[in-house]
Amino acid sequence: MNRTAIAFAVAVAACVAVPAELVAQGQNIRRQIRDNQARLDSIRLVRSGLEGQLETLLAQARSISSEINILERQQSVTSRLVNELDRQVLQMNAQVDTITLTLLLAQDAYAEKRAVLQARLAEIYKRGPMFAFEALLEADSFGELVS
Repeated sequence: MNRTAIAFAVAVAACVAVPAELVAQGQNIRRQIRDNQARLDSIRLVRSGLEGQLETLLAQARSISSEINILERQQSVTSRLVNELDRQVLQMNAQVDTITLTLLLAQDAYAEKRAVLQARLAEIYKRGPMFAFEALLEADSFGELVS
């Protein structure tokens, strides 16, 4: 029974290490999303300022050349906004691919460790209780003795 508990503890410890990497990647993604959102907000702020300038010019003089200038600036800012959104989409897609690959690797490692654990538990059950002197005599190395 003691050996079963040790084997189970080893399997649980191996499975906990993989989610820690995923949490770190998730925090990195959240930080990048906040940074991207800040850039988008500053671009939107500039754009709204330009829209306010356009309304002011329209109310004052209705100058066609001023309207064209502001519209061109709005187009430029809008293009920057679209380019930033495209860049973010590409970046997020790359991160999703990386995280998906990491998840698949973690699932494979989990399945493999679970199979090893099941085989060990079956062997432990077949053997019956093991006494301390048997462990000392059967161990080929210190690592086997510990396990």
